[in-house]
Amino acid sequence: MDTSGSQPSGGEFGTPKTNSPESRPTPSSSMKRKLDFNFWSITSEKTQKFEKLNIVDIKQGKGLKNTIFFRVTFKSLKIVGKNGYQMFKFNALDESGEIAVLGYADATGKWFDIIKFNKAFSLEHFDAKEVNPNYRNSTSHECEIVLNNSSIITELNEDENPQPAIPFNFLNIEEVLKKADKSPIDTLGILVNVWGLETVKDTVKRDLALTDQTKQSIVVTLWGKQAEEFEEKIFTVIAIRNGYPLSFMGSCTLNIFSGSLLWAKADLYEAEELKQWFNENKPE
Repeated sequence: MDTSGSQPSGGEFGTPKTNSPESRPTPSSSMKRKLDFNFWSITSEKTQKFEKLNIVDIKQGKGLKNTIFFRVTFKSLKIVGKNGYQMFKFNALDESGEIAVLGYADATGKWFDIIKFNKAFSLEHFDAKEVNPNYRNSTSHECEIVLNNSSIITELNEDENPQPAIPFNFLNIEEVLKKADKSPIDTLGILVNVWGLETVKDTVKRDLALTDQTKQSIVVTLWGKQAEEFEEKIFTVIAIRNGYPLSFMGSCTLNIFSGSLLWAKADLYEAEELKQWFNENKPE
C-alpha cells in the first residue's frame, strides 16, 4: 500500500509527531495579543471616567486626565490670522471658580461651533498653563486651560447636571460714571443710541449709549469684529460683565475688550425689572 501521500495525525504534513518544546512554533505577535486579551480589563478601560476636578484646583500640567463640569460664561469670536491660523477662547465656571479655556488651530475647527454661551458642558483631558501676564485675563485663576488633541467636550443635560448661574455684581450707571479706577465692572442698561463705525489707529470701533433707572447715560465702546457685527435694536436690555471703565475728556466710558461679556436680551431677573421700568417711564 502506497502511503507517500498520507499525513501524520496531529502534526503538519511531513513533520514528525512530537511534543518536544524545541519543535513548537514561536507564537506570532498577533497570537500574543490574543493570549493577553482580557474582556474585563478592556471593558473597564472603555467605561472608565476621569476623576472630577474642581476648577479652583487646576494646576499647570500636560495631559491632565481629569473631568471638569462647567457653564460657559463667555465665548470669543473666532480669531483668524493672516496665515489662516485660528483660535478662540471661552470661560468656564463651576461652584469653585472660573478659568479661561483656549482652543488653537485644529481645536478651534473641532470645538468652536460646539461651545455655546450660557450652556453647561464637561471637558475631559486637557493641558493647563500659567496665565501670561502680558494678556488681559477676565478670571482670577492663575492658570488657563489649553485644549489638546485628546480633549473631549460634551454638552450636559442641566436637569441631571445643574451648573451655577453666571454671576453678576451690577453697578448702576451713575456709580460706574463715578469710578476712579480701571478695574472691570458689571452693569446693566437699556440701549438708547448706536453710532456708526469709526476707525482709530487702523482698528474699527462703534459707540453705544446705555441708560438705566438713574436716568444717566454712559458710552460703551466695541472694537474690531464685534463692532462691525453689532446689530441690536434700540431699547434692547444689555448686560455687561467685565467691562473696562476709562476716563475720556473728563468723563467715564466703558470699553468691551477681550474677555468682556456683552449680553443682549439677557435672561436675568434684573433685566426684566429694568425693561419693565423703562417701558413705564420712557418718553412718549
